[in-house]
Amino acid sequence: LVDANLRGADLRYADLEDRFITINCIGSRKDGLTYNFNKDKVWCGCFTGNLEEFRNKVNETHKNNEKYLNEYLFAIEYIEKIR
Repeated sequence: LVDANLRGADLRYADLEDRFITINCIGSRKDGLTYNFNKDKVWCGCFTGNLEEFRNKVNETHKNNEKYLNEYLFAIEYIEKIR
């Protein structure tokens, strides 16, 4: 929605109840991680799943790379603390 002009948008029936967080420039791809608190859903690169599935994937994928493993695990810990 970069440069989107929503001034005239009718959002009366839009579902705006979900709470999200996005953490940018993270991991080996310096990509974004988005988490939906209401649905316990993570989107990060080609991964989509819940937070526990994401933790398992991170531990598997980055078990030999402490830098990226720690970045992702810290993000997961942060999300858990503010849930």
